[in-house]
Amino acid sequence: MERNRQYRMPEEFRQQRQLWEKQHARRGESSIEGTVLRFIPNDAAVILNKHLPPHATILEMGTANGRDARYWATQEHNVIALDFSITALKQLRTIATEQQVTENIHPIGWDIATGSLPISKPSIIDAFYARSALHVNDTTMMQLAEQIDYVLKPGGFVLIEGKTLQDKKINR
Repeated sequence: MERNRQYRMPEEFRQQRQLWEKQHARRGESSIEGTVLRFIPNDAAVILNKHLPPHATILEMGTANGRDARYWATQEHNVIALDFSITALKQLRTIATEQQVTENIHPIGWDIATGSLPISKPSIIDAFYARSALHVNDTTMMQLAEQIDYVLKPGGFVLIEGKTLQDKKINR
């Protein structure tokens, strides 16, 4: 069964990328949440922020239009913002420019389905953050975990928030 699953994964990843490109394009820069939530970070981002050292470097996987990345940037942290949606990253750049936090945000188009990270220097990030963005098989997750461990500073933080199978995003 796992062998067949591996053969289907690239197609599933392609479909996910297409789905999220459409979602982000439809939502636009203000997003489906509207302008009120546009500048309010998720609770998990606020919790992580309380534990970060000053001027921390955060690697965020699945940043979308960057609600959390932009929040950390306003707190004077540096964010390496990864997403496979080029549309979402364009929105992130636009909103970050409006908020004047572009110097602290480094967006990178990246697909975690590769099982790799776009950075390879050891011990350079203070925190790894993924909010419902790790939809990968076990093999890929283990590859990513090894790389996260490599780039994470000693004493660094990992915050991964998942979704239940009942979540609307999972069902899409």
